[in-house]
Amino acid sequence: MPIYIFDASVVLNYLLDENKEVGKEIKNIFRQEKNGKAQIYSVDLLPFEVGNVLKNKLSQDKNKIIFELFKKQHIAYKSLTLDQMGEIISLSYQFDTTTYDTSYHYLAKILDGTFVTCDRNYFNKAKSWGNIKLV
Repeated sequence: MPIYIFDASVVLNYLLDENKEVGKEIKNIFRQEKNGKAQIYSVDLLPFEVGNVLKNKLSQDKNKIIFELFKKQHIAYKSLTLDQMGEIISLSYQFDTTTYDTSYHYLAKILDGTFVTCDRNYFNKAKSWGNIKLV
């Protein structure tokens, strides 16, 4: 069964309907998950990143509506240990990326899944490590 790891760029693109093609692809993955044919994970940082972007982009009323939609998505959250965070920091130096972005990719590696992102900059810096798909 395929395992997908979503970052904030993918979730926000889906929730805010920013790109129809990306939205269709993400909707298809959510459909697979609903039908028991895929699993979707993220690091437990995701709600904070989504909430922060929504707070800075939308009115409070609109934020409430979109965040409620976010809460309904079937995403399983994983916590990372301090030792794993140390590895993530080292990888962030190697790729010249943020620890936030690298944590999603790291989770994909340890779960043997695919990190799905809309972040072209991160993708270009870290694609050589594998387990990543740009949508």
